[in-house]
Amino acid sequence: MEFEQSFALVLAVFLLLAAGVTAGVGSRMRPVSDAEERDSGRGSGGGPSADAGPGAGGGGVTSRSGKDRVKRHTWKQRRAAAATRRELDVGMLCAEVATRLESGASLNSAWQDSLERVFPGLNLSQVRDFVKGEDADKESNPLYGLKHRRDVASALRGVLVATEVSTQVGAPLAQILNRVADGISDTMEAAAKRHAAQVGPRASAKLLGVLPIAALGMASLVGVDVVDFATSGGLNTVLIAVGVVLMAAGNLWSIWMIRRAEGMLPRGLDPTLAMDIIAACQQNGISLTATLKAVSQASEEPDLSVVAQMLLLGASWEEAWAEADTKWQGLKAVLQPAWEQGASPVPLLLRGASRTRKRHTQAAIEAAEKLGVRLVVPLGVCLLPAFFVLGIVPVVVSTVQDLIS
Repeated sequence: MEFEQSFALVLAVFLLLAAGVTAGVGSRMRPVSDAEERDSGRGSGGGPSADAGPGAGGGGVTSRSGKDRVKRHTWKQRRAAAATRRELDVGMLCAEVATRLESGASLNSAWQDSLERVFPGLNLSQVRDFVKGEDADKESNPLYGLKHRRDVASALRGVLVATEVSTQVGAPLAQILNRVADGISDTMEAAAKRHAAQVGPRASAKLLGVLPIAALGMASLVGVDVVDFATSGGLNTVLIAVGVVLMAAGNLWSIWMIRRAEGMLPRGLDPTLAMDIIAACQQNGISLTATLKAVSQASEEPDLSVVAQMLLLGASWEEAWAEADTKWQGLKAVLQPAWEQGASPVPLLLRGASRTRKRHTQAAIEAAEKLGVRLVVPLGVCLLPAFFVLGIVPVVVSTVQDLIS
């Protein structure tokens, strides 16, 4: 029994140290900046590495057999295909639709051919259902298997709105989609950076969440009958119940903190994509009020239609935007100088969209960095006490009972 007790003590110390290291690493992980990524790319150079063997220079004899190379190549192809199926470059899809339109294809044909290339069998009606969240048969829609579905749905909503706006105002759809494609690519890149910033804290939360379960396994490993201990009644049952409650509370607390750090996507049309759509319409000579009405109708955002109507009736700029949702404050700010001075709003719209994306990305990265530190709180308050109650206490109590008996 002495060996089992010593082993349990060593294992407990190891798990506690692992929890501390995991929390520390998760709090210090951060995404690679653009400058660091460029420096890394220059450092790698794309040329053969110093560790490359004679076969790396071309024509050398490799140590692996042809069959091994084929298996590895096939495995890489399958892995790459699986990753591709789980991701969708909405900006590229939008640009492809625009290219097909410029070549003379009809709208339906351009959409269908582009979607068929990305996901065979996918059609435009499924895209609309996915954006609205009204698809009854989600298993048959490959879009529901994508990573980061919320961001993809938001980007696809922007493409559909741009298509509808072009139809309403009579602007060239290909030009509008090309403009929107650049904005969507920037939006998806910003979303990727936000998700990358949250990888470390998420991994820490998952690992720390299973720490109390590992404690139960440790107790069972050294010979403690956990089920009998929990159902024996009295203080033993109370201790196990307290440990389970602490474990559940710690995990729920961590999940709540992660979701809070992620933030919420704006409901309806993304304001930055609205700026891109309005800029494209303005470049084609469409009036601002007509553009706002078309965007409002296509995106089902009544606030923009109200603003356009009040401006036509002679209301001041502040009066027209008084009842609009707060998510349109950035759009209001970039359009005001152009409306009051009679200048083109396109430069301000494009700069405003870029600035808003960068601000949201930076805020998300900062929130992820703070999250890594704040996750120490549920660890110390709930998860480590749960580990102690579920793993250490049963071993100690069982040992004392054995000594007494």
